[in-house]
Formats: sequence, structure tokens, C-alpha cells
Amino acid sequence: MRWKPWVARWIKNTKTQLLIALLVIFGISVWTAPYFSEAVFYMHGDKFRPTHQKPQALTYRSYDGQEIAVMNGKDHDHKRVSIDQQEYIVNMLNSPPVPRYEVIYPSGERYQVESHNEILLWLDDQGNMVPEISWAINGVPQPIDEKVGLYSPSMIVRAAFSEYHTKQGSLLLYYSSYVLMVFGWCLFRYEKLQNVLFHLSLHSLWVRDAEPSDFYYVSSKISGIAIIGIGIYVFVQSFLI
Repeated sequence: MRWKPWVARWIKNTKTQLLIALLVIFGISVWTAPYFSEAVFYMHGDKFRPTHQKPQALTYRSYDGQEIAVMNGKDHDHKRVSIDQQEYIVNMLNSPPVPRYEVIYPSGERYQVESHNEILLWLDDQGNMVPEISWAINGVPQPIDEKVGLYSPSMIVRAAFSEYHTKQGSLLLYYSSYVLMVFGWCLFRYEKLQNVLFHLSLHSLWVRDAEPSDFYYVSSKISGIAIIGIGIYVFVQSFLI
């Protein structure tokens, strides 16, 4: 097996290590990047993401398995939303300049919803605007009132129209985490980078012909590990924001 020592030397090579690391990072980024382009919406604190798409229907599912189906009508202004085997009809009304919607409940109750800078407010029986609210007891969602039940008109509208959905995560933090992790690894691994940073620091201003000490190199490695840890933390947070 003469090839084994050659492979070992090849892997130990600095450039090869960096190339492998970059390839691994590129593969992870390609695999996870679509997460940030996916639009989702929230209902009672649960996140719903698209799972099945058909020409006339789109199904959203939460992490606990609940499904919401949005079916298109003859045009974009008419939708049907199916939740817990109950169907709600949503019609977009022609009422410029404020977008307004009508929501028809399975019981026949009708409500109107207005959009103010993507904030959805529904009008109750007295014509008062009600914010999109929800509440729970021991983690179990509770009815908003006797007529609308668990799902307010504004919740139905948000589920029906994708323009009120939001992109998940932070793409800026996502790519920043890679920069931090790569820089931290290079700071930990490569003495040349440690030397460059030393000479770019302010040591030369008060010490003539200053040279890095052993303590400096150890501190650089510890700093590299810390930066890698920060990068991992930022990576995780980029998915949670």
C-alpha cells in the first residue's frame, strides 16, 4: 500500500487542507441556502412552510404536522383556505388605497380585514379594528372569541396571500458565520497569518524591532478557537432569527 504515505502527506499540505475546508463549506452552503429563500407565515406561534404545490393549491405544514391548504380561485383575488377540515373563503375587495379583504367563515359570518403596511387588522361587529392576536394556556391555543374561534380573519388572510409571508432566517448572518469560521481556523492554523496580524498591530509603535512571543502565538490560537465558536453561534442564530 505505497499510496498511503503519499495521501497522508497530501492531506497535511496547507493548501490542500484549505481547499478541503472550502469545499466542505461550499457544500454546506449549497445544501442550506434554500432555507433562506423560503417564505413562511406564523399562526399561534407555529411556523408554516410550503410542502406541496399544485397548479391550483399549495399546502403548508407546521413542525407538529398541522396542515393548511390554500386553494386558488379563478384569479389571485379569490382564495379558499382549509384548516382543520374547515374551509374559509377570502376575497380581495376593490378598495384603494388601503388593501381590504373579506373573509367568510364556515358558519357564514363575514369579516373585513385591512392591510396597513403589511399589518393586518380585522374589523369586528362594531367596526372596531382588532390586531392580529392569539393567546394560549399551557401551550394550547385558545379561541379568540366565540364567533371566530381559533383563527382570526387576519390570520386567514395572512395564510391565503403569500405577499404577507416572510423570508426565514438572516442571510447576512449566515454568510458572516462562514467568514468568521474560516478566519478563526486560519488564525488558529497558520503562523504566517499570526505574524501578519502582529505586524499590523500597534506593537511596533512602542517596541523597536518587535517580534511575536510564544505567548502571542498561544493567544492567537486561543483567539482563533474563540472566533470559530462565535462563527458557529452566528451560524445557528442565522436560522433562528
